[in-house]
Amino acid sequence: MLHKNAARRAALICAAVTLGLAIPATAAHAAPTASAAAASSTQNLTPPKPVSGLLASESEDGIWIHWDENYANPWDRFPTVDKNVKSFELYRADDNGEPFKHIATLPGESGDRGFVDAEIKRNRYAVYYVTTVDIAGNESEASDTATGTPMMRITRETPDTPQGLKAKNVSGAVELSWTTDPYGTLPSKYLVYRYDKGRLNPTLVFETDATTYSDSRDLKPGASYTYRVVGVNAKGEEGNRSAPVQVTIPQS
Repeated sequence: MLHKNAARRAALICAAVTLGLAIPATAAHAAPTASAAAASSTQNLTPPKPVSGLLASESEDGIWIHWDENYANPWDRFPTVDKNVKSFELYRADDNGEPFKHIATLPGESGDRGFVDAEIKRNRYAVYYVTTVDIAGNESEASDTATGTPMMRITRETPDTPQGLKAKNVSGAVELSWTTDPYGTLPSKYLVYRYDKGRLNPTLVFETDATTYSDSRDLKPGASYTYRVVGVNAKGEEGNRSAPVQVTIPQS
């Protein structure tokens, strides 16, 4: 008997589907399909609005990119946080003609409305825009762009210590290279000192505004030489000398 009832129920469902009729609840009481469940839940496909008032301000640390903050009241000290915003995505294009690239993600719940781009080089300008991403993953259109240039640091003290001094022998000459913090206190020039064996005081072998130097002056095969580099400001004041580096000239 149960078998016959099941067969009758299946036949009723098939007939209803064929004729385009509604299926009675007593005939189809199974759980809804995945497609029906998805259709019943409406997904938010509307992208959020982009940020407004984007600015790129000069800063000694780089370029400060910031935009309008939303305050619930004029006297509020902290901006309101939109819980529907997942993140803010920051994009940059350098002045060398490269396309925009994503450089940072700012969490929406943090309430932050700014970012310091410390990677942009001095004497270069950059163009920025920001998009908003909501919790559903929708990304807004690009905001208006903003252009900024890092502030030139004014030398108020002795230059930073040169870092990473390296030396290698190339065809009887010593190739030197070092680095410096582009956002630190920069020198107006570098002095390259060489310490010869048996001499108490070092010899100033070169002055340069670059971060490389090739020394071939009076080098003797088989001898070892030690080098240090120091930055000098516009007043002629030296900073701290770099860590020493030693190289040996091979025998001919």
